[in-house]
Amino acid sequence: VELLSINPRKIFGLSIPVIQEKEPVRFTLFDPTLTWTPSSEKTKSHSKNSPFFGKELKGKVLGTLHPNAITIIA
Repeated sequence: VELLSINPRKIFGLSIPVIQEKEPVRFTLFDPTLTWTPSSEKTKSHSKNSPFFGKELKGKVLGTLHPNAITIIA
């Protein structure tokens, strides 16, 4: 999490978000224990090629929470 969310913000000089009362929040719901296998049939991308298709991956995004939208992916 540090490498993929905090460090890029530091590199680009962006502030680190802080959860505060009455302030909008943005969350990604992630389960590091889930395994899944991406495939070209399941992808929503227009591109139908990926080096990850057919390979079992560990960790999966379950949804996102933004000030104006909640998305459940699971």
